[in-house]
Amino acid sequence: VWHSSIEYFNTNNVIQLSDVESYDFDYSGTSMKALTMKKIIITDMYFTQDDLYRIFADMNIADMTIAESEMIHMLCPSSKSPFRYLNFLKNDLTDFLFQNCDTLLQLETLILHKNKFESLRKVSFMTSRMKSLRSLDMSSNLLRHDGAGVRCPWAESLVELDLSSNQLVDAVFECLPVNVKKLSLENNQISNVPRGVAELESLEELNLA
Repeated sequence: VWHSSIEYFNTNNVIQLSDVESYDFDYSGTSMKALTMKKIIITDMYFTQDDLYRIFADMNIADMTIAESEMIHMLCPSSKSPFRYLNFLKNDLTDFLFQNCDTLLQLETLILHKNKFESLRKVSFMTSRMKSLRSLDMSSNLLRHDGAGVRCPWAESLVELDLSSNQLVDAVFECLPVNVKKLSLENNQISNVPRGVAELESLEELNLA
């Protein structure tokens, strides 16, 4: 498939029966633009995680979706990546994802709905090196932020942020991207909107319902 004329490849309900082994993947000469994989089951419980995740992390395509697959980690690409859209919804990813990752410079949309993220500050730090990121979906995680004057270094390019259905309280307003235009905070534990929200001068839409 990788070295064919196929540009968009989708696969669902796949079970990996053989052992997962290290593989030197040839990324050259592909026509592929987008890869979508859903409900992938790995039966081999004793393998080096990097052997599998490195193949996906270094793919030279613009769009990739790996969803509903119990994925626990993803590596930072080895070199500057062409990814513009990444969708990892309904997996088991945590706060360790893409920390100190300098190679996702073209990424514009990142969807992490329904994973296991807990720290809003670590999420902000994850985005800080994504210089093109515009839209981030962190809905239905386990996110908290206790405030205490902790700085949250969000990507300055981020304009759309979904934090709905988490465990956030009023302190969340101390940890928001300064240039955000559309902000979703419904289904949290927020009781008051502080005056400081007025400092978000670009904000056009705020959903607290």
